[in-house]
Amino acid sequence: FRQQWPCPWMRRTSKRRGSRSSRSKPLTPASSAQAQVLTAPDLYRLEALYREGEGPSLAFLSELLERPHGRAWFIFEKGAALAVAWFTLALDEAEVIDIRVADTHRRQGLGERLLRESLTALSARSVFLDVRRTNSPAVAMYEKMGFLQVGVRHNYYQLPSGREDALIMRLELGVE
Repeated sequence: FRQQWPCPWMRRTSKRRGSRSSRSKPLTPASSAQAQVLTAPDLYRLEALYREGEGPSLAFLSELLERPHGRAWFIFEKGAALAVAWFTLALDEAEVIDIRVADTHRRQGLGERLLRESLTALSARSVFLDVRRTNSPAVAMYEKMGFLQVGVRHNYYQLPSGREDALIMRLELGVE
């Protein structure tokens, strides 16, 4: 199947893919919060986002920045990280590894904005991710952005209360 991205913000004018220059593309925020490419010296800003919670650890994710296929963007304001998105990129296919938004800034569109801006900066034709089946706000955001469910990983996530399925979702970005 092939879904063309319906949103004008994703239309590309260049057919170049795989360029490492996407690491340094600035992101233009819609509000006063700054969005930018995450670099190793910025990792300390993320500590508060990773003190508690499920998912990959900051130590694991920081290793992605040492690899040529790792990418990350974050939004911060007044020195505090509000949101971060981590990706791996192989040729023209990206995978969302983790997205975090500070508890105090959830349900305000920050995660969606960061994901849109980072997908614009990535040189990828398609994006995959997995999400907990019961994470309704995240599933709704991904569907709103055009992600389609393409599979299920049964009992994928290990939680204190047991195991949970992961929904596998895909977005075809389409290149003009």
